[in-house]
Amino acid sequence: MVVLLFQPCIKKKEKYSNMSRHDWAEYAKDFKESFDGDEDYIMEYVDSLIPVYFYDIEQDYKHYVEGNHLNIEVKEEHLGLSFYQIMQRHLFDEFMDRFMTEWESIKEDDGE
Repeated sequence: MVVLLFQPCIKKKEKYSNMSRHDWAEYAKDFKESFDGDEDYIMEYVDSLIPVYFYDIEQDYKHYVEGNHLNIEVKEEHLGLSFYQIMQRHLFDEFMDRFMTEWESIKEDDGE
């Protein structure tokens, strides 16, 4: 007789840290290398950094927008969007600001 004992797979949750997850200087360098500095692709690049899964959206929203998603003001332009889609739009604006700050400093360092 063979008895198999399974231990439940319990993953220890580490404290979520967006600062290590989103290194804006590193993203700007990666963009420069990947797209040869062609600014036509900045919006697509930043959009690719926006989280897709609900948990990640909520965590990034809490960190960057500093608010609870239940306090979102729904405007006319948000008609038909879910809260998560509205949160993603807010995150895009915030990510774009942070990315462009780093991008401008890289351009200054290169003398452009």
